[in-house]
Amino acid sequence: MSDSDKLTADEIDDLLEELLVDAYGDEEQLTALHEGVDDAVELPIDVLITGQTMSLVGIDYDGNARRGLVAQCLSDDGRKHRISFADVQIPPHTIAYRYLAAYCRWLGIEPVVLAQTQGASGL
Repeated sequence: MSDSDKLTADEIDDLLEELLVDAYGDEEQLTALHEGVDDAVELPIDVLITGQTMSLVGIDYDGNARRGLVAQCLSDDGRKHRISFADVQIPPHTIAYRYLAAYCRWLGIEPVVLAQTQGASGL
């Protein structure tokens, strides 16, 4: 990712503000974040989870604010995995990464940045 491609803090804040308009409290905000991700991100996409390439096939929110957004992933052998969306590594030049960064900002954490040398299958 070149310096000109880097997502700025202001861009993340603007996206988060746009997503959370008229959403008050954690449950409403998580619902708004889920809807925003669901509308903007075309799935499946390749992601990295604990060093393993997987396919992100869905992002869910079941109404449990403590659990937050959950990524539904498939490994190459067909096994299904559920993991916090915040723990998924997504290439930084993608739309999906913008939404991951906004979600992580809302959580008060930094997204794990996928290094250029990591991953397989075009990650």
